[in-house]
Amino acid sequence: MSLDNILRQTAAIEEAAKATLGLKQVHDRCPESLMSYPCSLRYARTGDFHHSRGLGKHNIHHFVIEVHLERARPGGLAEAERRAIVMIERYQVLYATNLSLNGSCDVSNFDLPSWEYGRLEWAGTDTFGIRFFLWAKEMLDSIIVNL
Repeated sequence: MSLDNILRQTAAIEEAAKATLGLKQVHDRCPESLMSYPCSLRYARTGDFHHSRGLGKHNIHHFVIEVHLERARPGGLAEAERRAIVMIERYQVLYATNLSLNGSCDVSNFDLPSWEYGRLEWAGTDTFGIRFFLWAKEMLDSIIVNL
């Protein structure tokens, strides 16, 4: 288990559900540019290292998944906003049913806030979309030391 594997597994989960989510492209790495819409990408945000006598060593990885929607489509911004609202619900269901992220972590969930939507920018391109905030717990050991 690692942060890299967690990010790759979120991409694999979305790739498998691409039709349901309405995505044309799923990036498992940060792309140099966005070419096809709607698309998703992911990146690390922050992390926490924990070590305790009772819980052992574990990492909490905080990461972001962005879904970019094209604004210039027929219907423009209003259509992109409608599609974003539908995608919020679909992403919630997708990740609530796969808490171990294909076995890449012990448990995951949405952070607070769980999402925001509006103007996004990637590599100099303005889009409209959703930014999801998630975390994943990676156990490094589970040794319990008697006090």
